[in-house]
Amino acid sequence: MAALALALTTSLAGSALLPTTAHADQGYASFPAAPAAEPQRTWYGGEIMLSDLASIGVLVAAGNVGDSGAAEALALGGSLGLASAPAFTHGAHGNGGAAAGSIALRLGLPAAGMYIGAATCDEEAHRDEFLGCLGAAAGGFMLGGIAAMVIDDFGLAWSDAPTSTRAPGYQLGLAPRSGGMTLSLGGAF
Repeated sequence: MAALALALTTSLAGSALLPTTAHADQGYASFPAAPAAEPQRTWYGGEIMLSDLASIGVLVAAGNVGDSGAAEALALGGSLGLASAPAFTHGAHGNGGAAAGSIALRLGLPAAGMYIGAATCDEEAHRDEFLGCLGAAAGGFMLGGIAAMVIDDFGLAWSDAPTSTRAPGYQLGLAPRSGGMTLSLGGAF
């Protein structure tokens, strides 16, 4: 019993040193909870890279399929995956602006690269080549697509989400009563 009284006395004396907020109208004192977690900048570009690799794999498979109907379906699926899957990933991370930017980059940069490749090609110099200026346009298209993927994966794929939704905290309450006092401890962990 003496040990219990000593422990209670030590606890009450120690709690008197903690900052409190008096609630006289409610009859107890409370202690401040832990501060809320600061948002932490996190990178989720690896998820987008995986979707890019999967889409490129589907495009490669489309080139290796003998059936033209299956090849067209695979090529369409791979192309749609490259253009839209990253936007869904951005949206899942609560980054709507990056989702819109991703679609704009993935459609705009390949188109701009194709235009630049075709516009800068000298048709006379490439007349005897197999693809001629079509090869320069295709090369510009691919370079634009690669640039869009790099910018999307490393520039847009950042989230400022809080590290946790609820900060751990505690509350110690002392309430005077007739003939004694009530001590309470509550917490969220």
